[in-house]
Amino acid sequence: MKTTSKLERSHQLDFFRGILLILITIDHALAYNNIIKRFTYEFFGWVSGAEGFVFLSGLTAGLIYTYKFLEKGNAFVLDTSFRRVQKIYTNHILLLLFAFAMVLAFTFFVSSDWMTRYWMSTYPFFFAEPAKAIVLGLLLLYQPTYLDILPMYAVFILFVPFLVKSLQKKAMWLVLLVSFLLYVVGSASSFYPFLDNIIQSPLLKMRYFNLLCWQFLFVIGLVSGFLFYHGKTKEWQRNKYLFGLAICVSVLFFGLKNAHVEIAGINLEYLTDKANLGPLRLLNFLALCYTLTFIASKKGNWFASRPICYLGRNSLEVFTLHIALIIVFMPILYYLNKESSIDVYNEFKFYPLETALVFFVIIPALFLAPFLLNEKYRVALINRSLRAIEPEKIREVA
Repeated sequence: MKTTSKLERSHQLDFFRGILLILITIDHALAYNNIIKRFTYEFFGWVSGAEGFVFLSGLTAGLIYTYKFLEKGNAFVLDTSFRRVQKIYTNHILLLLFAFAMVLAFTFFVSSDWMTRYWMSTYPFFFAEPAKAIVLGLLLLYQPTYLDILPMYAVFILFVPFLVKSLQKKAMWLVLLVSFLLYVVGSASSFYPFLDNIIQSPLLKMRYFNLLCWQFLFVIGLVSGFLFYHGKTKEWQRNKYLFGLAICVSVLFFGLKNAHVEIAGINLEYLTDKANLGPLRLLNFLALCYTLTFIASKKGNWFASRPICYLGRNSLEVFTLHIALIIVFMPILYYLNKESSIDVYNEFKFYPLETALVFFVIIPALFLAPFLLNEKYRVALINRSLRAIEPEKIREVA
């Protein structure tokens, strides 16, 4: 077995994951026409936090599982990935049960017609057939609002050991080809009814995200992590020509998106579709991603904020807590927006109460995620606190 040096944690990866978690939280919490969301959701083109998060999840998996494969073998990687999937599944089920409990609590213990209407429109299956909803939810065949990301992530992680093993056998281009073909099949589903029936089946449909399409972005990230671990990305990370091309593509998409350009004979809506990860959306993301990669390779100290890195280091816990917070606060935000709004331009408004709640309550609460949801972190923090207090007690006794 090949011996490798200890894998060092990338603060830049943690930083970008932390930033994306904050953006995803903002975009989930704010109303679609809140003027602030105009600058946090798809402002730089047809790119949102979801693309970055899936790509970085693949990149991180490529780095970590390649290291584990070389250090401890395929059996260890299989065991580690399975335990990771178990943790993701557990978090998802806890969120499902939490959402169900919130529906019951707000519906039967809070006498409010508008709140009942909100819960019935957001989680109708919980009202229509609650027992069936829970059973299908446990089987991942029912994924209500906000609960469709973690199941997709779990499916991707299941295939990581096989993919890493294939990459180690120098089958990188085969892995990318198969992944691309699956992407094509997923993208073509809207043109061929029989394909659409397969994609829309409960086993493959992750509610909003087309699994066959989004796996391609995850695999691109995983292959990038694999190559980065083996030191094969240094040259193209700092390629000025690629950087110039990426800048041009990014500026082009920025202009097209924000100018609302329509091109005769070209279906931009399909090509930039989020659910199916349209090809232009994918290209837009890759261009922006490379632009940031190039800048980060030159100015690494720009991307090292400790609080943001802290969120990125605990991404699963932070993501899980953000979903729980969204479930709790969404009806409250909905109510606040009816009470207070300021017209800005066109359909855009500024919602002061909603914005204050998101930025001064929900986002700060994300920093509690590791303590609340990670037992190892909680125990370690308590032990450190006890060790810090102990000398004070000794001095008092003396």
